[in-house]
Amino acid sequence: MKNVFWQNIRYYLLLALAIIIIVAFHPYFINMSKSVGLRTGNILSPYISLLFVALFVVCVNGNSILKSKEVRHFLLIFIFIIVAHLAAFSFFDESSMFSEIRAIGMCLIAIMIGWQMNLKEKRLNTFFIVFSLLSLFVGLIQVTQNIGGFRILDHYQVEGKNTFGVILASSSVILLFLGLNGIQKKGMKVLWLSLAILSIVILLTIRARACALSVMLLILYVFYQRYKGSDFIFYVLIFLFLAVVLYLVIPASVGEYVMNSFFQNQEDDVTSGRTGRNALGWSFFMRHFWFGNLTEGYYLEWIHNFLLDKLFRYGIVLSFPLLWFYFSLLIRITIRTIKCDNRNNYNIGYFVVLIPFIVSMAEPTMPFGPGTGTILSFLLFGVSLRNSYNEKNGLLMSANMGRH
Repeated sequence: MKNVFWQNIRYYLLLALAIIIIVAFHPYFINMSKSVGLRTGNILSPYISLLFVALFVVCVNGNSILKSKEVRHFLLIFIFIIVAHLAAFSFFDESSMFSEIRAIGMCLIAIMIGWQMNLKEKRLNTFFIVFSLLSLFVGLIQVTQNIGGFRILDHYQVEGKNTFGVILASSSVILLFLGLNGIQKKGMKVLWLSLAILSIVILLTIRARACALSVMLLILYVFYQRYKGSDFIFYVLIFLFLAVVLYLVIPASVGEYVMNSFFQNQEDDVTSGRTGRNALGWSFFMRHFWFGNLTEGYYLEWIHNFLLDKLFRYGIVLSFPLLWFYFSLLIRITIRTIKCDNRNNYNIGYFVVLIPFIVSMAEPTMPFGPGTGTILSFLLFGVSLRNSYNEKNGLLMSANMGRH
C-alpha cells in the first residue's frame, strides 16, 4: 500500500512537471514574463524547478538508481566534468562551465527520475497523450497569435522556438509511434498519425528547422528499422514510387511551404551568418588547440554547433570531459535504438532523446540545455532504460505493450 501511494505521488508530480513545462511556452506566460521585466527564463521557471526537485526527492533511492550501469557510467564522467570546471576556474578564472555542469546535471537527474518511475503501460500511454496533445495545443496557439496563421515569415516570430521545438518534435515522434503501434481501431491510428503531421507543420511554421529535420530523419530511421531485411529493396521502390506520385499530385504550394520554412530569409544568407561564425570558430580553435578561448578573450557570437562551441570556448583539454559525456551518451542511445523493438512503446524514449542530439548540430546549448526543452526527453530515456532492465531481468512483461 505504501509503494502504491508513492507511485501515485511520483506520477502526478511527473504529469504536473510536464504540463507546466509545456504551458510555459504559451504566449500568455511568455508575454507575462516580459511584462515583469524577465530577460531570461520564464515566470513559471521557479515552479518548474520546485516540481523537478520535488520529483527527484520522492524518486531518489541510491540502491535502485545505481543498478543502472548507464547511470553509474554517466556519474563517473560527470565527476570528471566537475574536476575540469574546477581546473578552469582555478587556472583561468573561468566560471562559464557552471552552466555546463548545471545543464548536464539536470539531464542526469532526469534520467535517474525516469529510471525510478517504473511506469505501467496505462500510465505511460496517458503521459504520452497528455504530453503530445498539450504540446500540439500550445504550438497551435503560437502559430495563431504570434504568426497569424500557417504562413512562413522572413523573421522568426516565436520566442524560444528551438527550445519549444524540441518538445514539439518529441510529441511528433510520440504521436507517430501511437499511430503505428496502437492496438485501437484504425480511425484512432489515422488520428494519431494526422496529429503527428500537424505537429510537423507547426514546426515548419514556427521555423524550428533543426527540430523539423530531426523528426524527418527519425521517421525515416523508424521505417527503415521496420522494413529492413529481405524485402527492404521492395519497400524502398514502393516508397520512391509513392514519393513521385505525391510530388505529381500534391499542390505546388505544399512543397513551396516546406522549402520556404528552411530557406526563406530576408538576408541572402539562409543561415543568418551562422555558417560564417562556425567557420571562424573552427579556425580559431585550430590556432588555439589546447585551451581555446580560455587564454585569449576573443569575442565571437554564439557558434551554432554544440561540439564546435565547446572546442572554441575551452580547447581540447578542458572540453574533453564534455565531449566524452556527449559521445558516450549518444553511442549508448544509438545502440539501444538499434537493438530495441520499436513496436514497443516503452522504447519511445530511446528515439525521443535523439532529437536534442540532432538539433545540437545546429544549436550551441543542445542537447543538454536549456532544461525546459530537454528534461522530458532525458526523463523518457530513463523510463526506457528501466523497462529494458526489467525485461532483461524478468521483472516486467511489457514486450507486447503497444503492438498491433
